[in-house]
Amino acid sequence: MIWIILATIMGAWSAPDQLASKITHAFSARDGAPSCAQVSSWGETGAVDQALITIADTISMPPWVPMRAAECVSRNALRDPNSMAAVRRWMVAEETAGFALVVLNALDYLEAKSALELGNLALTRAKTDPRFGALAKRTLEASKHKQVVELAVSFNTP
Repeated sequence: MIWIILATIMGAWSAPDQLASKITHAFSARDGAPSCAQVSSWGETGAVDQALITIADTISMPPWVPMRAAECVSRNALRDPNSMAAVRRWMVAEETAGFALVVLNALDYLEAKSALELGNLALTRAKTDPRFGALAKRTLEASKHKQVVELAVSFNTP
């Protein structure tokens, strides 16, 4: 009886790890990796969202794996508060400039209010990271959100 209980508990604990491993393995393919929409169908929405955040935050090699996960997290930020919290964190954390650029490239998946909030975080970051600012300005100028395009004018970059 104890073995059944332990097996059930261990199965519940390992399920998210198995999902993250499956996604990491799939994203490891240089070509032919699944889309964010395909990955979303691999499990319960909250579990997939959390697995993607975990992958982005913890996996470093190959380098395109966390970037693909960050792209999916950015696209999910409109509907998932945990994903939005992750993208906000990436916009300001010094070591996540690459993720911040991924977030900016996904602004058109968000409503205008959220896109503008993240654009303002990019502006703040650009004040201490001019290279990021130059890249962010070009990305913001191409946004479908008028307020975000107007914000791009605020960037003092060469």
